[in-house]
Amino acid sequence: AEARNLRPAAHGARSSTPLSIPLFFEPNEGQTDSQVKFLARGPGYGLFLTAKEAVLSLRPAAVNGHPSSGSVIRMRLDGANSTTRIQGSQLLGGKSSYFIGNNPAQWHRDIPQFARVEYQSVYPGIDLVYYGKERQLEYDFRVAPGAEPSQIAMTFDGASAHIESGELVLSTAGGDVRFHAPRIYQPSVYRTGVYQPSNSSPGQPANAGEPLAGGFRQLADNKIGFAIGAYDHTRELVIDPTLSFSTYLGGELIESLVKVAVD
Repeated sequence: AEARNLRPAAHGARSSTPLSIPLFFEPNEGQTDSQVKFLARGPGYGLFLTAKEAVLSLRPAAVNGHPSSGSVIRMRLDGANSTTRIQGSQLLGGKSSYFIGNNPAQWHRDIPQFARVEYQSVYPGIDLVYYGKERQLEYDFRVAPGAEPSQIAMTFDGASAHIESGELVLSTAGGDVRFHAPRIYQPSVYRTGVYQPSNSSPGQPANAGEPLAGGFRQLADNKIGFAIGAYDHTRELVIDPTLSFSTYLGGELIESLVKVAVD
């Protein structure tokens, strides 16, 4: 069993508004394999972030009451920094607790929840940030001024990776997972006439300039990079793909039942 603490409503209040729990990340405090640094769960999937790779565990909904076989996709960054610093950021108000089995010594209580996980300097001058937006999983490569985005090379295991109509398609025996064509932009924040890197939340384009040309690029079998058009190398560059499970899970609408008791 897994319990997630939520802020209670005012005493005596009643509401018919459906509960919506945003995507969040938990540090690994013993609730999963020791190689995992952070994990997140969404409808039909689990994401496990280690020092070397991101592991996506997919399980479509049961069909006629029978469990469906799932898929595991691994993404690693070729040539990346093996000692990158990994940390959670934007601490959320909730906590996660796990009460599995009848041995309290194996239970895990009050695990914090974060809105983002940041990998610092995966390549020289490039950070990687995972986060959720409207329950979808997104990740940004944030390229510092003067850094070279051509360093980025993502290799996938457990799926066949190819580019289709600008989208990155990961084909598995159970279906396709898609990364939508990335939004590529340069944040435009100026203070007293001096450029400052954006400190806004990922996925918030309020301070983004005009979109830049570019997209996914096939480097080799199951190896993907990015092609970027002309841009100002003296300013930060953001590459922002979005992950979609709708094809794999069988539709755009994913239904789930969550039971919550509020004291």
